Amino acid sequence: MTLDNGGEFTRHQLWGKALDIKTFFCDPYASWQKGGVENTNGRLRRDLPRKRTFTHTTRRISMKPLITIT
Repeated sequence: MTLDNGGEFTRHQLWGKALDIKTFFCDPYASWQKGGVENTNGRLRRDLPRKRTFTHTTRRISMKPLITIT
């Protein structure tokens, strides 16, 4: 997952471990690198309630595509 340099991603290592993914950061002041990142950030903010741990949300995230398809 490619992230921007926002403070909301300070715990990106936990996300990577919980979701078994690698995390990368865009270069500072390189807005052309993060068009998709901003879209993804918006989706994460919409789908993940604040102050919720991945223990409670990982299953919901992984099931959402299946629910959308069916």
